[in-house]
Amino acid sequence: MAKVELTGLDDLLKELNALSERIAARAENKALREGAEILRAAISKRAPRRTGRLLKSIEKSNVKRSKEGVKYIEVGPNRSAFYGVFLEFGTSKMAARPFIGPALEEKQKEIFDAMGNVLREELAKKR
Repeated sequence: MAKVELTGLDDLLKELNALSERIAARAENKALREGAEILRAAISKRAPRRTGRLLKSIEKSNVKRSKEGVKYIEVGPNRSAFYGVFLEFGTSKMAARPFIGPALEEKQKEIFDAMGNVLREELAKKR
């Protein structure tokens, strides 16, 4: 009777797991970027346009990871238009003129649908 011994199988399984994790991470990042772009466009559409500076400052960050390991993307005015926070929430001397919250509320379903579609497409590619 012949005896067969396989070596290196554990290493192969580790490499396969690492590959699938990289593929999943790329799909997650792509879905996050897609959702963030929809939100960025909606915020830009609603942003006050007195000088145009606020509108030009609205951007999305790269994919980031929290201390807990949750991925996210920041969307909104950059530091050059710090006063966007004052417009959004108001001050003791100025009423709020929100544009970020309403944009998110308006586009929330579209964002989730787009992210889900991206994930489905990426999964279908890998089958």
